[in-house]
Amino acid sequence: MDPDKLVPAPRPSKVTVVGGGPGGLEAARVAALRGHEVTLVEARDKVGGALALWASLPGREFFMKSIEWWNASSFGWASGSVSAPKPRPTSSLPESRTP
Repeated sequence: MDPDKLVPAPRPSKVTVVGGGPGGLEAARVAALRGHEVTLVEARDKVGGALALWASLPGREFFMKSIEWWNASSFGWASGSVSAPKPRPTSSLPESRTP
């Protein structure tokens, strides 16, 4: 999306984007460019989702260029605005009982 064609948000808001795959990274970038305060939440220690996995395969390293581009974009999540979610409990259901 061309940043010159983005319209500033009439009312900037706090935006939380869950997932640091390509879709989440682009949503966060566009929201930030429109003037929103963006928090990106990613479960892993690296962003990129399945694209990062794909880029780690031999002969597909060039796919990492997309992730590097999002790193260098105006969103700036690499500077510490990525949040890691709290660990989930292993089960929220009560233990089953056998008669």
